[in-house]
Amino acid sequence: MVRRALERAFPNLSEGGYDITSPATPDYNCIAWAAGDTTRWWWPIPAFYYWPQEAPLEETLEAFVQAFATLGFIPCDDETVPTLSR
Repeated sequence: MVRRALERAFPNLSEGGYDITSPATPDYNCIAWAAGDTTRWWWPIPAFYYWPQEAPLEETLEAFVQAFATLGFIPCDDETVPTLSR
């Protein structure tokens, strides 16, 4: 049931393969989980959800890139994890 609902909401999800690793929760969403925050929902609608002040209040890829940049994430060209030099 949950799997079918996810695949209806995200039609390309099944093409890449995925695992459901935990039940849904009202405490946080997948964006917050990816940010390491399991205490609140992240979404660019500040009256209802958390969103970093430095990121644009819009549902665009660039806004999400900027939101994650506030946590130190950087864009990359592929799935390879870059080695950071110090």
